[in-house]
Amino acid sequence: MEEKKDYKLYLDTATLAGKLMLQNGAEIYRVEDTIQRMLAVSGLKTAEAYVTATGIMVTLDDPKEDSMTVIKRIPSRGTDLNTVSIVNDISRKFCSGQMTLKEAFHDLKHLDSRQYTEFQKALGVIGVALFFALVFAPGGTLWRRESTVCSSFCPFVFPNGSRLTPLWRRCSPPCFWRREQWS
Repeated sequence: MEEKKDYKLYLDTATLAGKLMLQNGAEIYRVEDTIQRMLAVSGLKTAEAYVTATGIMVTLDDPKEDSMTVIKRIPSRGTDLNTVSIVNDISRKFCSGQMTLKEAFHDLKHLDSRQYTEFQKALGVIGVALFFALVFAPGGTLWRRESTVCSSFCPFVFPNGSRLTPLWRRCSPPCFWRREQWS
């Protein structure tokens, strides 16, 4: 009875690793390979993974055990290669025996891949705007450069909760253009 729980945890751990990788921009073949390698550690005869851009199907089977299958839908995708790298590191440690199954599942479940703080991101946006202002407007007046740099500060100085938000709403297109009205 205890072994079934372990096999279910193998399945859940490999599926979670694949889900995190696929959601954060990993290639499909790489997701399948990671899942296959993690399930191979279980020692069961059959471990299959089929991955598409929007879903993961994983099966674990053995003549001595009941077949277990998990299907996960991936509704959204993005690009965060830091998360993919962290998941790859966890799967490599798990497959090499440096990490137990429970540790791998815990690490994947509580993965925090934030690489930069919001302040660092804001500084990056401001730096990029400054760079473009200086490089692509060399013949322009100083006023153009300053206005470009100042406009890069606006999203950070006036967040959505500020008093200027109603002004932005007044500048939005008429209500018959808004998508909410179409559905």
